[in-house]
Amino acid sequence: GYYNGAYLQPLSVDIRSEPAPADPAIAETAGWLAARPDLFRRAFEPARHRMQITVDREDLIDWEVFFREIEACGSVRSGAVRVMRSAHSVDIVLAATTKLAVVGAIAAKVPDGSTVLRIGDSGSRGGNDSELLSHPHGISVGEVCGRRDGSWSVFGEELTGPQAVLRLMRALRPDRDGIVRVDIASLII
Repeated sequence: GYYNGAYLQPLSVDIRSEPAPADPAIAETAGWLAARPDLFRRAFEPARHRMQITVDREDLIDWEVFFREIEACGSVRSGAVRVMRSAHSVDIVLAATTKLAVVGAIAAKVPDGSTVLRIGDSGSRGGNDSELLSHPHGISVGEVCGRRDGSWSVFGEELTGPQAVLRLMRALRPDRDGIVRVDIASLII
């Protein structure tokens, strides 16, 4: 699920040779950003964005000013694109884009009664994993939303990011029919 779930392809497909189609709303947003050098530490490159725009936090002069100013962009105002935050970047995606498309594609390939484990790092409201992790099987390795129905943090602030994902992956144990289970005892820090 590339670009926050906007472009679904198996890993056997090289997206450099089969790239995602360009979307006019993303192109409009990229053009608006290119015309706003006052928001960036270095020049914004609009040509490389087709289905999503990702801006690294360190490329922005002021994080909060960026979020205030982007609201004036026509594609944001019209609702054609959504702006989401993570700890390290801003993702601008098509309004219909959802990481749940990836969950749905995987769920369609596993046996009935199985659940897809969802892991992300930005489960807080407005975070780019909020929708993905708002589920009883949503595990955050970073920010959580505080809701009772998902976006759980297994390790709290003691272990986050890639190290927490690795710990979760090491806790997976093969079961029947290609299914895996989480060995809860091995998660204890």
